[in-house]
Amino acid sequence: MIQHFLFQWHITNQCNLRCTHCYQSDYAHDLSTEVLFSVLEQLNQFRLYWGATAHINLTGGEPLVSQNLFPVLDAITETGMTFSVLTNGTLLRKQTAQKLAEYQNLKYIQVSLDGNQEIHDAIRGAGSFEKALAGIWWLKKYHIPVSVSFTVSRKNWHSLHEVCQICRKLHADYFWTDRLIPFGHADAQNCLSTEEFQQFLSALAAEERKNLQFFRKTFVKTGRALQFLGGCTQGIYHCEAGDSFFTIDENCNLLPCRRMPVIIGNLQKENLLHLYLDSEIMQDLRKHAIPQECRNCQKAPFCRGGLKCLCYALFQDYHRKDPNCFL
Repeated sequence: MIQHFLFQWHITNQCNLRCTHCYQSDYAHDLSTEVLFSVLEQLNQFRLYWGATAHINLTGGEPLVSQNLFPVLDAITETGMTFSVLTNGTLLRKQTAQKLAEYQNLKYIQVSLDGNQEIHDAIRGAGSFEKALAGIWWLKKYHIPVSVSFTVSRKNWHSLHEVCQICRKLHADYFWTDRLIPFGHADAQNCLSTEEFQQFLSALAAEERKNLQFFRKTFVKTGRALQFLGGCTQGIYHCEAGDSFFTIDENCNLLPCRRMPVIIGNLQKENLLHLYLDSEIMQDLRKHAIPQECRNCQKAPFCRGGLKCLCYALFQDYHRKDPNCFL
């Protein structure tokens, strides 16, 4: 029996940036407050049905663009669920940070950094780097936990150490990274090769070892797909999409994961619990089957083949072995 669910909820697809690896195809759609409240009610009833706790990662688009953000946060607070906000950080200012700091059920704010100033601005737009850093500064000013997200690709994998240094300088609480998934605007040519991934993991393990330093400012998290292969020590990740984790997109569609854009159904037309229980795809994902190519690997029962969304993006088959696995 699942005791805790993680929901990723896209409350808008409006955004102030146009990132080169963005999954979205348009940026003009926004849902009414009433529709968002109805989705939240389904999420809350879903977790109550299972007698479970739940955490919601609110994102977009850019959630800080939405006029509905704070009404939704107020409604989440009433349910007793916790939440985090995933943002590009460029719109975080004093007033917003002050308001966010009032929520006792806020776990952290996630801000994206994809390299040094030159690399980040090339990916996310001129001036976005300095604005994101200013946003992190305001969050720390009001004692809000900050998690920095780094989407790793061929454009930026070599800047890992520099980004971790920036995080430590800003006293960001956490840093984590995962690989680019090639759909939407993201190009498969920007995915790491297996050799690059191997080098990146070695660098990531070196950053993780700094967690042991007494004076560390930022905790480097390494519990993502296949990161154990580089010597990282925080456990072996396996995908929970369709099981204890799923996504509601900006059109109220249920997806196993935003990075695996398979539409299961729509919450404006269908019931979440029924979709979760009856969908053949969700049932299949919950089997946690090991890819055929991995059957003889001792690690396979733990990692279950690696990053399913990458396999789906590249091969339209999430049953395949992670293409970056070098075992």
